[in-house]
Amino acid sequence: MENIYWVLLYLLNSEILVKKQIQSWHKSVPYNFSITTLRYSIVIAGGILSFIMLAQHLHQHGELWFDAPALNFLAEHRTLLLDNFFLWITWAGSSFLLLPISIGIAIILIRYRYYPAALLMGLGFSGASLMTKMIKTLMVRERPVLFPPLEIYGGFSFPSGHTTQVAAFALSVFLIISRIWPRWQWPAAILLTALVLCVSTSRLYLQVHYPSDILGGCLVALIWVLSIDILIRTTIRIGTLKKSGG
Repeated sequence: MENIYWVLLYLLNSEILVKKQIQSWHKSVPYNFSITTLRYSIVIAGGILSFIMLAQHLHQHGELWFDAPALNFLAEHRTLLLDNFFLWITWAGSSFLLLPISIGIAIILIRYRYYPAALLMGLGFSGASLMTKMIKTLMVRERPVLFPPLEIYGGFSFPSGHTTQVAAFALSVFLIISRIWPRWQWPAAILLTALVLCVSTSRLYLQVHYPSDILGGCLVALIWVLSIDILIRTTIRIGTLKKSGG
């Protein structure tokens, strides 16, 4: 019994020493580098690498192995009900709808002095949308011609603009909700994920994008929004540390 007591006491003292060491380590790290920043950085690096590999493969081979089969499957299962649904839901990824909504959310956040969240909402959506347009002009991938599209769109195919925009919008909203109203983060995650899936599927069902375009759009949104979020959070930390130190 006495041995157990001494073991517990040793573990307790060790835990206290570890905590003190971690605290001193945090103080010595520039700009209070956080575990969240490290995780984001790993995800961003993985996303960039995945996007480069995807773009390189499409440049060399033209498509992924599942691009044509997926479009063929959706073309074979068209119905009037699905036609109408996807023609309607695809507008949820349009900048004509998401841009004013994003501006409205940003204005409300500014009204209640959630300035970092407002900045994330504005830059997260608009930046991802502009990034997609730039990549489209570089990749110059034509839209699918395997089956007649249900709706005609101009421009290039990779990455999907609607998918990028709705994914960037959804991720920005989720990050904001998880910090301001954390108890609503999982219901919001479910609804936002459903929205992204519906819009992404609509682009395939309408025969205006390949699945690889959808994948590319999701990667662009992920990379951009998390990068902007890290930049905002790091800038705030630096400003806070400078104020406390000076």
